[in-house]
Amino acid sequence: MGFKEYQYSRVQLCPIDKNITDIPARIETAADYNEALKLYGEYEAFREHLFTMYNLAYFRYTINTHDEFYAAEVEYYDMNLPQA
Repeated sequence: MGFKEYQYSRVQLCPIDKNITDIPARIETAADYNEALKLYGEYEAFREHLFTMYNLAYFRYTINTHDEFYAAEVEYYDMNLPQA
């Protein structure tokens, strides 16, 4: 897949889905290792998607700094990622 073919979609950060924010507590109360590992996998999938979308927005913005859409997306992540 080429770079231009990647589909961008904003990741909702405020608020982050409760299913994601509850993962640490759910891992602590997991019945066994496999359940905890599955939950950790869910967290990693979210994290991977988040940073893929952030990097895609950032790269597209740096390619064309006059692109107002990606300028706004980078600003959104810059403002919300520290709080997430």
